[in-house]
Amino acid sequence: MRRYLLGILVICTIFMMTGCKKEATKNESEIVSFAYFYGSYNEGYYDYKIDGNGDKVKFTGNGLNGVKLNINKTIDRSYLDELATIINENGIYEWNGFSGKASGISDGYSFTLEIVYLDGKVFKASGIGKYPKNYDSGHKIMAEFLNSID
Repeated sequence: MRRYLLGILVICTIFMMTGCKKEATKNESEIVSFAYFYGSYNEGYYDYKIDGNGDKVKFTGNGLNGVKLNINKTIDRSYLDELATIINENGIYEWNGFSGKASGISDGYSFTLEIVYLDGKVFKASGIGKYPKNYDSGHKIMAEFLNSID
């Protein structure tokens, strides 16, 4: 009986290490909505949302904890297309499914990114003190893009 249970445990472990691994792929579908929240208690938080559901594309940006950011306007749909290009060309799509938290951190730099595509696929990534590969460069490009929308 013990050998049987050990065998099942080994098979489950192998399956979890190989069978459940998601391959990150670019999504060529149109972005319907985009939300990106990042920051820390000391540096403040940035909260951006773009909602392209319907005829108009609404862009909001809010600052929290000392960040002076208050955007609420309608933008051209081409910004969503440009954002999709940034995500695909800079490997940000590889973050999909990332969820990390550094041990011993209760409050530190964090991020949450959620993207909904027209084909129904949903992209989610988040981290507190732990980040996906190429986070620094991808974050910098997205933050610059979001700050440039006028």
